[in-house]
Amino acid sequence: MEKIIEFLTWAEEKGWEVKKRIDRELTLTNEIANRYPVIPEQFDQFLKRVDTCVAADEKSWFLCVNDYNREVELAFSWDEFKKISLESACDDDSWKQEITKFWDRYLPIALSVRNGYAYYAIDLGSEFGSIVCGYEPEFEEAEQIASSFDQFLDKIMKNSVNFSSF
Repeated sequence: MEKIIEFLTWAEEKGWEVKKRIDRELTLTNEIANRYPVIPEQFDQFLKRVDTCVAADEKSWFLCVNDYNREVELAFSWDEFKKISLESACDDDSWKQEITKFWDRYLPIALSVRNGYAYYAIDLGSEFGSIVCGYEPEFEEAEQIASSFDQFLDKIMKNSVNFSSF
């Protein structure tokens, strides 16, 4: 939890829009809860504390409870890149299954439109809790960039993961 507080302070100092949650109970829709029954504690704590976390240029942002629950109308849904990939697969059922399997394993946690479409996601499979990054056009070709959510936040603050340019 300390890393989250440290990160939110850092983000505010860098001009990010940060809104903290008043109600810290985490309630996700059945769609999310059924698809991702176990979320790493570090990210769970982030979701309980943060309503909005948007980079200063508004081109990269963390996904928060309102995004996952589709409580507000947004240009990009939390699963936007899965939808794009499925649309690209057209009638190829095998490819669609691969895409769905990928996104069932990786929960998107941040999106970007800065240099094309990109995302960060948490691995809920064999590398549970690690963070991966993927880009268009092959969203499902992701690369691990941190072993945990706390390490991811630390790397953002140290600019070894450049959240502001992905």
